[in-house]
Amino acid sequence: MYKMRRKITDQNGFTLTELMVVLAIMTVITLVVAKIIVASINVMMMGTRQNIAQSSVEYVINKIAEDIRQAGSDDLRHILTGSNGSSIIFVRYQQNLDAYSDSGDRNFDHACYSSVLPSGTDAYDTNYRPGYIRGGTGSGDPSNPGCKVYPLTDTFSDVRSFRIEFCRPGEDSPGDYDCTTNKIDNAGLGVQPPNLPDLTDTAACVWMVKISATYSRRYVAKSEDIDPSYYNNTVYRYQTAVVLRNPYTMSLFQDQDKDGYVDCCDKDFRTDIGNDIDWCPPPNSM
Repeated sequence: MYKMRRKITDQNGFTLTELMVVLAIMTVITLVVAKIIVASINVMMMGTRQNIAQSSVEYVINKIAEDIRQAGSDDLRHILTGSNGSSIIFVRYQQNLDAYSDSGDRNFDHACYSSVLPSGTDAYDTNYRPGYIRGGTGSGDPSNPGCKVYPLTDTFSDVRSFRIEFCRPGEDSPGDYDCTTNKIDNAGLGVQPPNLPDLTDTAACVWMVKISATYSRRYVAKSEDIDPSYYNNTVYRYQTAVVLRNPYTMSLFQDQDKDGYVDCCDKDFRTDIGNDIDWCPPPNSM
């Protein structure tokens, strides 16, 4: 009896102090593991958002280029007056989505693209508004000008800059283009063929358009794990160029002084070149 009672009373166990120590150690381990998991999830989400932003902006720019490729007009005003280095308005050749509407509009539709730049300097500030590319269409009706535009890039994208360049044949080397962001002014191009002595700033000789943008992913909130300079350093750039079909073909038929050079490659019709451009195809070659 004595031996049995001794066995029962001598059984070893954990003291309260030991339990507290073990609990503290487990808590620390759990917090460390949780922090690692949260950090891994944040990195994954940052990468996902950057991929979404990159895909969105590049997709939008490629779609804009695709649309610009179809630009055209019977009077060489395929890109409309007012287009500049940050926006473009052009005629969608032979496209009239409202041809059978009650308005009786028979004009080719217009397309408009531009950007809204970020507002603010601190991307983590609640008042900061990210930049985005916007676009839309219009009826082309002179009595109802303009387009209804809406955002094209998604909410994960922050577009820092959006640039449009209008490229005309250049004289430096074969296939060279001189690209500027100068505002398009088509005054006088309503007459066919155009009778302006200077085609430099008109749309008539814009055979190619360049589109470029710089962007990053949108930042939702500041975190101690993010380097404050990350926003300024992690910027992507994308650009593309597109040759316009209809105006390029039409411009090759314009040789008002019959000297063998189309007007867009003739120094007598463009003040931005000093010599006739030899690499341009001869008139009526297409």
